Amino acid sequence: MPTATIARLSPRARPSRPEASVSRTRYRTIFISDVHLGSRGCNADLLIDFLDHVDSETMYLVGDIIDGWQLKRRFFWPAAHNDVIWRLMKRARRGTRMIYIPGNHDEMFRQFAGLDFGGIQIRRKAIHETADGRRLLVLHGPQASLRLTESTPVQWVDYGVQFDAAQPASAPGKGWAVPRQG
Repeated sequence: MPTATIARLSPRARPSRPEASVSRTRYRTIFISDVHLGSRGCNADLLIDFLDHVDSETMYLVGDIIDGWQLKRRFFWPAAHNDVIWRLMKRARRGTRMIYIPGNHDEMFRQFAGLDFGGIQIRRKAIHETADGRRLLVLHGPQASLRLTESTPVQWVDYGVQFDAAQPASAPGKGWAVPRQG
């Protein structure tokens, strides 16, 4: 039953896969996008591994974290998807600044823009200031297309760590996108 599975996300709940007890690499900012929890194509185990090895002051969840389109067609929510949510909520409780910008697959959360849930700020867009003072517009999906066609100046992200579950990058054995330095 979907209700019973989702109900286990209470603060006292424990993940089915315990957190790895390793030292974490600390970053100023991490951007995560296109996870698609609720779909069979989601690579939740890779994201769990990533979250268990990094920490940050700020974390942006940039669209399509939950795949509402797939969930409407067929409910699919294995324990690993709960574990991802548990880890994200734990970050918020520990003081990580969490900003969630819904995308097109999780558009049902846009109606909550401006509200905070469990320490996660839901926003339609955000402005991120890099360590060297550059300002980045953070959007997802159709919003980004509209902004780019309106000639809005956009600086592509090259700071922090970006995790894109849809397109794992070249970090050895991990599929993590490692930031360019400089």
